[in-house]
Amino acid sequence: MALNPLTQAEQEAILKAFGGGKTGFKQGANRSFETDRLSREKAGNSPTSVILSVEDVKGQYDASRALMTTLGGMTRKIDAPELEAFRRNIETVRKAYKSGIKADQVLNLSLDDDLIRARKEIHTGIPTRFQGNTLHFMTNAGPDSDVKQHYVTIKFLDLIAIATTPIPLLTATKQVAQGYLAFDCDCRRHRYWYRYISTIGGFNAGRAETGFPKIRNPHLSGVACKHVLRVMTALSQALAISKIKEMVKIVRQSVQPLENLPEQQLSAKEVKDAAKQQLARAHHERNQVRRAIDDPVKQRRAKKEAERLAKATQANIQRQREERKRIITSGSPIERLNLRLDLENRVKNLQREYSISANDSLLDAIENLQNDISRL
Repeated sequence: MALNPLTQAEQEAILKAFGGGKTGFKQGANRSFETDRLSREKAGNSPTSVILSVEDVKGQYDASRALMTTLGGMTRKIDAPELEAFRRNIETVRKAYKSGIKADQVLNLSLDDDLIRARKEIHTGIPTRFQGNTLHFMTNAGPDSDVKQHYVTIKFLDLIAIATTPIPLLTATKQVAQGYLAFDCDCRRHRYWYRYISTIGGFNAGRAETGFPKIRNPHLSGVACKHVLRVMTALSQALAISKIKEMVKIVRQSVQPLENLPEQQLSAKEVKDAAKQQLARAHHERNQVRRAIDDPVKQRRAKKEAERLAKATQANIQRQREERKRIITSGSPIERLNLRLDLENRVKNLQREYSISANDSLLDAIENLQNDISRL
């Protein structure tokens, strides 16, 4: 269900987050991330640090520190059983993610609370600048925040591989937007709940976090804050797509490494105009932050793509059958030999699969292949 339109007063209050010039957007982001880095460094170096380090989780924890955790929903002291549970949770995350995550996966794996807050509170996700494979966004902050905006960083991990593939520009752009990425956010939710997960999961675009979230998120559940979720939705929308398209074009036209490519910035007017448009349409159905499975637009798109793939697959199977028939009836000796070797390998693979699954339908496929072999 779509939300009610934002009132004029609500829109004007949110627009204050986008009042700085384009250099102000960059300076604001850099200042926020630097403040976070220095704060974390100070906490880690303190003689009374309460951060649970990698070495602590591995088993070198000194129980005299009397650190606490909320594992299991209750506040209790950390001891050997808790450390073992932490290690199991870490291993689960590492197995789930393999160096990168896709925008739809971020949405699908997020907690309901974060999705609801993103839908109700975060109405803007505006790209402000980009360089190489990194695209920077600004979002408004939530109504109870002590700041006006937040900064989200997205790194497209497949940009070079996709951009240098000889496919149409728009196709490459969409593949980058839908491909593997890493992200970071300057908010406290990301810092205390999710940066550790993104670090060990291989999709962290900011400073690494090695301190286990023993209080905020000991079960390592969820994956992204409300600001990141808004940006993941924005990645499939026109403004972000236009900037990703520019990123692809720059990579295609340059021989420089990503870090040497020029930085491009949107003007203050472009950013503010984009924010106004997003706020005016914030209540529209297509702008709601939701999981891909709950998004009717993405579901229609996925259905159309599945139908196209099925049709192409069927056509390919038919071409293979016709080519096999041609070789059997009138192919050259080398064609017939190669086909025989291919069919014999396929029979062996199917026989191996049948020995595991005992699927009787495989027997029919094996028989058909053996009949073709006998005709060669």
